[in-house]
Amino acid sequence: DPLNTLALAALLIVAGAPRTLWAVAFQLSFASVLALILLAPIAMAVVRRWLDDAALPEWGRRTVLAVLDPLVISTAAWLGVWPLVAYHLHRVTLIAWLANLFAVPLAALVMVTGLVVVLGGFLHPWLVLPWVGAVHLASHGLVAGLAWCARWPGAILPCPPPPWWVLAGWYLALAAIARKINNTNILLND
Repeated sequence: DPLNTLALAALLIVAGAPRTLWAVAFQLSFASVLALILLAPIAMAVVRRWLDDAALPEWGRRTVLAVLDPLVISTAAWLGVWPLVAYHLHRVTLIAWLANLFAVPLAALVMVTGLVVVLGGFLHPWLVLPWVGAVHLASHGLVAGLAWCARWPGAILPCPPPPWWVLAGWYLALAAIARKINNTNILLND
């Protein structure tokens, strides 16, 4: 079960390092994954139901899904973290869901190529030299792309930190909405 697995992961991390619970990275990571678990499947099922009603040809359906699935996932993650971003960083970014469309694949590329460099470096440093260039290129693209998005007008809005009860209310509301939608069988039977 994804929720139990997420809770167990959080419990193990906090048991090993209790102060981690108050770390911004811990909170953002778990809030985004929680939103992905609760919201993304619902939104993706709604998109698929809409596509079934639209009676598109198979190639059109695949094309629309290729565009909408990443948008749905990115928006779900954004819905999960924006209150915490406002609380900790005193700002809200309105384009994070869009910036994630290129940031997530590039970040994955940085992690994979970085792992190849670390592991391959044990064998021989010259073997990983091309991979070092790939890490550098992907990292530079990631930072440059995010900086470009941050310069868009209205991309980042300063705001006062919301009180704790607003944060709690937001996450309780997201969980209640997800539960209600799941219980009313809006999802298609897969």
